[in-house]
Amino acid sequence: MIYRYLLIILACSSVLLGIQLPNFVTQYEQRLSAHLNEVDANLSGFQKIADRRHNGSLQQLLEHHRQSSDATFQDEALAIDAMVQRRAFLMGEQQAMTTSLPGKVTHLLGQPRSPLIRDTLDQYSVSVPLNKTALSSGLILVMLVLFVVEGIKFSMSRLARRRSNKRHAIRS
Repeated sequence: MIYRYLLIILACSSVLLGIQLPNFVTQYEQRLSAHLNEVDANLSGFQKIADRRHNGSLQQLLEHHRQSSDATFQDEALAIDAMVQRRAFLMGEQQAMTTSLPGKVTHLLGQPRSPLIRDTLDQYSVSVPLNKTALSSGLILVMLVLFVVEGIKFSMSRLARRRSNKRHAIRS
């Protein structure tokens, strides 16, 4: 009886977690978009300078700063380069998120230490959307979890039966 209650609790928790997946992905994508907008805004002034002085190339602007004898410009090159790298990372993330929900979830699970994921988790606001995607996600997750639990239970019972049969055969 305890097993059944635990299974019901596990099933309900899995459904609720599954329903949250699309919402988490949406909040991650919104955070990603906000960070990309911010880095674009921060780079826009440098891009204008690159447009006027270096045929639109931020890399040429960076080289100009690096080769300057002025230490301030050399330090500024580090800051600009960090923004350029951040923008490239964010654009890569945005590109990776142009797929189906399972693809997005798989991508996010593949990088659990990402600061963007941690920020999204820290600022996550729970909601229970009852749309087709959320309900499908919840049902799929509960089926997977229950399948795994029942598979473990089945394997353990077969293993216990084998051990019991071996003991019984040794005694005979």
